[in-house]
Amino acid sequence: MELKEKAVELFKSTATMMPTQIVQKAASSLAHSKTPTGVKVPILTNDPEVQRFVDEFELYKPEKMVQFLIQGGFAQFECIMDAVNELKEIDLINSHSFIKAAQRHYKRAMANESKFDAELSSAMDKLDQGLPQLEDKAIYYVNQIRAIDNRPKLSFFVRAKLDIKKVDLNNHCAKAAIKSVMNGYNLLIAIESALHLDTQSTIEELENFQSKILADDNCSLMHAYDDDKPSEFWTTLSDQFDNAIDNSDLLTDFLSSTKENEEEFIDYAALR
Repeated sequence: MELKEKAVELFKSTATMMPTQIVQKAASSLAHSKTPTGVKVPILTNDPEVQRFVDEFELYKPEKMVQFLIQGGFAQFECIMDAVNELKEIDLINSHSFIKAAQRHYKRAMANESKFDAELSSAMDKLDQGLPQLEDKAIYYVNQIRAIDNRPKLSFFVRAKLDIKKVDLNNHCAKAAIKSVMNGYNLLIAIESALHLDTQSTIEELENFQSKILADDNCSLMHAYDDDKPSEFWTTLSDQFDNAIDNSDLLTDFLSSTKENEEEFIDYAALR
């Protein structure tokens, strides 16, 4: 598969995990003359349209693709954070603060050429601090609902009305934490790629989290208590994890192909 074809596949994989407005915002960061609403996101089933999009924003260039992935990841995080703020769950908000700090470091990296590597490394460090907390929060929220589900029948029905708000809050918080973890790992992998680091251990960490969340029939339990069953978040969660991991593999394959074909496989001066 040629480099541009790999870029098309990577873009399609990434875009399926993001709302259209996030893809628009990420692409707009690559072309300052465009506004987010001025970017037309292609139909992902139409390869010629995707190819034109990849060509227009030069996503076949590794520095452009990595910038697109990082910008999209932080834009996605902002959407998740808005939902978390609505939940008013302080512990989850505090855990998200590490990713927000990572975003600040990334913005400084983009604005200061002399500090690019140092700021990007600091962003990576903040993600490394925040992700384990978010993983623990996700497990905690699932366990809170499991504890309610395990109550004796009499106690369960007596307290059912009292616990409905608690159940809904924990379910929504679990979703937000899981989305943040998956998005955070995708961000971390993109940043590691920008720093020319091996991403394999990070992919393995995401796989470990996947195993924990999908264990013990957690998804069936959480879906049963979900007040938004039509969204099918819990019934499709395994596929969402697989897509995130496959996307990381596509990025690694894309950058490896670039490295084989260019003496300097990423020119990050183009990002600054």
